[in-house]
Amino acid sequence: AYDDEDITDDFTAFIQPLESSVQNLRQQLVDGAHEFVDRDLAFMSIVNIVPLHLLPFKDLLSFLNRVHREGLGANT
Repeated sequence: AYDDEDITDDFTAFIQPLESSVQNLRQQLVDGAHEFVDRDLAFMSIVNIVPLHLLPFKDLLSFLNRVHREGLGANT
């Protein structure tokens, strides 16, 4: 079981790089500079190792990665 300090320590290990990577993706999309290619987005190295209870929107990030890899025609 986690106490508040354990959870805070866990967040500090991944939240800043995850936030930075998502912001970078957003800026690429806004600028029209993003390329859809068949390789994982940078943040997936973080998403893949963080447990769901610490990253409740993990499925959303995984879906964004799938769309990135398969293009905008990706099925849900």
